[in-house]
Amino acid sequence: MMTDVRRSVYKATNGQQLPWTNSSLLGQFYFKAPAAGAVDPRQKARDEKLARLEADAKAWEAVRNSTDPATIRNVLATLSNGPYAELARARLATLEAESKQAGQSVEVALADKGNARAASADSGGPDARPDPALIRSIQKELQRAGCDPGAADGMWGRKSRSALGEFSRNSGVDLASLEPTAPLLEELKRQDGRVCPLACGTGQIEKSGQCVAMPTTSTPTKSASSAPSRPARQPSSSNCFRFNGQLVCD
Repeated sequence: MMTDVRRSVYKATNGQQLPWTNSSLLGQFYFKAPAAGAVDPRQKARDEKLARLEADAKAWEAVRNSTDPATIRNVLATLSNGPYAELARARLATLEAESKQAGQSVEVALADKGNARAASADSGGPDARPDPALIRSIQKELQRAGCDPGAADGMWGRKSRSALGEFSRNSGVDLASLEPTAPLLEELKRQDGRVCPLACGTGQIEKSGQCVAMPTTSTPTKSASSAPSRPARQPSSSNCFRFNGQLVCD
């Protein structure tokens, strides 16, 4: 415990203060080191839950706008008992209610359909769409945490859910679903600094928390002045003759 306190104070004061005990350790000390490859049971359970949420979200997104009750039933059978199963059941109930109203007059059918959708929206059912402003705020907070949701465009899709999943894995925050909610926004705002690790692409390196291009090493080129000089061309002896002991050439 004292090691944790010492490390926290050292970090909070940017290395200016280090609480003293009769030890100066900054890391954890074990009389017997943990077994290699040991996994925290809480982290394992969180990862398993997150994997189920990601699979359910993908399945639900594929059929959320379907008007075929059979399609919804088939997907519902594959979902775990969680938030996406509730959305599927609510969608199925709406479709079945609309099917029963098919024999009624157009006016009555439209009125009942409107009431059903209003009730669904009030209960957060499948017809209730999150506020685009809320989604944009969540996407910006994910960007601040280093978890890339793509552009903050107010559209919640696969990339935003993937970024939220990475946030959960790296922060240890347990999520009820991968959908945008006001409590989620508040949780993101409580996070201090980068959460997701920086992943640089090919040809880039990390520098001061950003990905920058790797420096290139240029090969020096030889200048014209450094080229070896060629020997002066000697005159051909085919048009030369000697006169008074001297070589004379045309």
